[in-house]
Amino acid sequence: MSTMPPAPHDARAQLLMVLRDENSTVRLLEATLREEAEALLAGERARIEEIAGRKQHQLNHLAGLDRERRQWWATYYPMDDPYGLPRFIQADAELAAVFNDTIARTRQLQNANEANGAIIDLRLRTARDALTVLGSAVGGQQPYGPDGRQPLKLPGFSVVAR
Repeated sequence: MSTMPPAPHDARAQLLMVLRDENSTVRLLEATLREEAEALLAGERARIEEIAGRKQHQLNHLAGLDRERRQWWATYYPMDDPYGLPRFIQADAELAAVFNDTIARTRQLQNANEANGAIIDLRLRTARDALTVLGSAVGGQQPYGPDGRQPLKLPGFSVVAR
């Protein structure tokens, strides 16, 4: 393995800033996913919509930071080595501490996101099963429309007020 020359001090500081921003964003996402789970379990639609927008914004910001980190590497070490940046980071204790914490938290984020997806899947299956039961109870007819409303066919009559 060849040794890489050190990056200029201000360049290292720039990388550290990006890594810290990534870590901070991942921590925000952790809180957002906890909120999302609570809102999903409580069935709070408006809150779920607000959280989904915030979550997407945070994910977009994280993707931008990932591009920035990779661009940093390409600027200072333009070599075709997919493991060069991680090796460079691991060789610096301060960079490695932030990066490794971010990686560990990212794995936890993946698990939390999958758990939230399971909550959504369970709610969808429960609703579908309920519609199947209701449909069977009324002779296979569709008891509710796509908007969740039940079309009622009431017998016709007129009331004359005097």
